[in-house]
Amino acid sequence: LVPGATRQPELLMVHFLDPSLPNGRLSVQAASGESVVDVAKRHGVDIVAACGQKLQCATCHVILPKSFYDRLPEPGVREGDMLDTAFALEETS
Repeated sequence: LVPGATRQPELLMVHFLDPSLPNGRLSVQAASGESVVDVAKRHGVDIVAACGQKLQCATCHVILPKSFYDRLPEPGVREGDMLDTAFALEETS
């Protein structure tokens, strides 16, 4: 790194699977640390986030492949409680 230079965030490929999307799938790049909701909305994916991503409603919950889910930290208490109310909850929600 050059002194004074800012580090660029790592880019990740995010795949949205949804039957309402053309071909049922949309693949986009996102910066590490971005919220999935923000990435989805930026690319026109129909995702609900009724509470504005404040951990109050679980309408934006996503289901991940197990290999990615296993890399994440355990959900916090608030997140876990909220996921318990989610529609279509899966093991990797």
